[in-house]
Amino acid sequence: MRILRIISVGLSVIALMVIAACSSNAPDTYSPYGYANNEYNGGALLGEEGIERYDSPSNVETYPDMYTSYIPTQINHINLDYVLAIANERRHNTHERDMDRINALIQEREPSSIDWSRLFYAPRARFVSDEEAIEDVKIFFDLLKHWYSAYEYFGGDSVFFPIRDEILETLAQRDQHTAGTLTVLLWNALSPIIADNHFTLDSHIFTTSSLFHVWETPFDRTPYGFRHRYSNGYISEVIGYHIDDVFHPTVTEEGEFYYVLIIVAPNPYGSSTSIYDLQVLYSNGDTETVRLINSQFDSMLDLDEPPSLRFENDIPIVRLQRMPLPVRSPHDDLIGFDENEALTFLSFAYDLQDEPAIIIDLRTNLGGFIVLSKMWLYRLTGEIVPFGFCHLTTEGLTIPNEAIPYLPEHWYRSFNPSDEWMYFLEIVREKYDPYLFINDYHWISGVYSRLVPNDRLIILLIDRFTSSAGEAFTSQILNMENTLVIGQNTSGTLLTSGALPLYLPNSGIPFNMGSSVFVHPESTWQEGVGYAPDVWVIGDALTAALAILNNQRLYCEEQRDEAIQ
Repeated sequence: MRILRIISVGLSVIALMVIAACSSNAPDTYSPYGYANNEYNGGALLGEEGIERYDSPSNVETYPDMYTSYIPTQINHINLDYVLAIANERRHNTHERDMDRINALIQEREPSSIDWSRLFYAPRARFVSDEEAIEDVKIFFDLLKHWYSAYEYFGGDSVFFPIRDEILETLAQRDQHTAGTLTVLLWNALSPIIADNHFTLDSHIFTTSSLFHVWETPFDRTPYGFRHRYSNGYISEVIGYHIDDVFHPTVTEEGEFYYVLIIVAPNPYGSSTSIYDLQVLYSNGDTETVRLINSQFDSMLDLDEPPSLRFENDIPIVRLQRMPLPVRSPHDDLIGFDENEALTFLSFAYDLQDEPAIIIDLRTNLGGFIVLSKMWLYRLTGEIVPFGFCHLTTEGLTIPNEAIPYLPEHWYRSFNPSDEWMYFLEIVREKYDPYLFINDYHWISGVYSRLVPNDRLIILLIDRFTSSAGEAFTSQILNMENTLVIGQNTSGTLLTSGALPLYLPNSGIPFNMGSSVFVHPESTWQEGVGYAPDVWVIGDALTAALAILNNQRLYCEEQRDEAIQ
């Protein structure tokens, strides 16, 4: 008997080491930008003397001190220093681990009796008998319990056992079934429960997503509320929301900062357009109904673009759209990754060690292997930068020795890995992603976290197509000081790990379920919502980032000239 142990994961399974045989639910409340419960109110930045520069509007109630903490002395003082101060405050609030939530996801497990070799490939069956369909369903739910890492997250036995029993009862009423009808039964029963963008059944994703309704009218934050730049009216209340949870720093392609109002709403059906009506109350007693249109997110980038490094106005721009490994993995042929791309990307880190400012473009990064970003940041900074989460993994699958020669080629290579691959895995385990066994069937990594000091300025560009391992990279940047994340929310595809497809043995229905669950600090991330940027972008994020740096350069030159005079 051999065990296949997964020691690190991303969009696809990363590390498969051959070894001799040997209920928590999602948060009830969530602020889409991770600033719930007034956490995102900043701290003393510019002092109280700036407050007197504003003319007090009539009939305005004085706001508490927390409301005036990050207020600039003048409107045009909302600059890079201002947003970096807010970003650093966010990082100090979000890097702690929640061990209570982690422990709640651990259940007592027993080894599954399933013969895994039956699951690596099965031809699609046109018809299956009721006995075959019942066996497939029992195997599927057995895998959910013993292999799927988010089983307890979505309710555990008390949720899944009744669903299983109902499906089995339905199957027993007919003598024959098709693979299609069996897929429909499983999908209809489980899709209201499982919201996991890595979980698939017969190529259908158990997706969850969100709509982002943006009121692009610019506002300035003042001691008296958010001031409409065009009408000069002060908004005192957004009906149904805490005002600090919906106004967010934003930057234009010209590098101009202000605030916009953003409402995030669930999008269970994957709609691309919607309208959202919102009521706002002004300080003079007037009310206004604002019609928000869902912001459209269209990827205009080349999905086949290799890693690149270029300079514009002396600013280095690193572009990365996928995250392969620097060695050949057993599954590269299947997933289409090239280790040379990883080696190229890693070489950029050495080239950039002396650069004071770096732009990293992760827009449309669809993921891959999460260890790549750890390796890259270590080469850049000399630090092992932790992820913004820890991951809890279920012990590896078992397979009889006599079945190994008959496995599909990529699985055969997993059980007969090269020496180079094994050596790489040892480096990952010992240096980049060490793990601890917490019982016979679970191990955990990323328990110890810290905020990493960082002197250079790193601006990270993200969008709604930044996914999986790309989001893990984003979480590392959010664990570093002096960094700024701009763009749009990431996709929210980081509840569980990706996995290679398995097949129900009788029907041949393919499915993917991850064996690692990523436990994020509460109120910082949610599946389908993703990581929020520090600064939302109206327009192109790269153009905005270059404008921010150019404006800061001009500002510093002006300050220097004034000092000389």
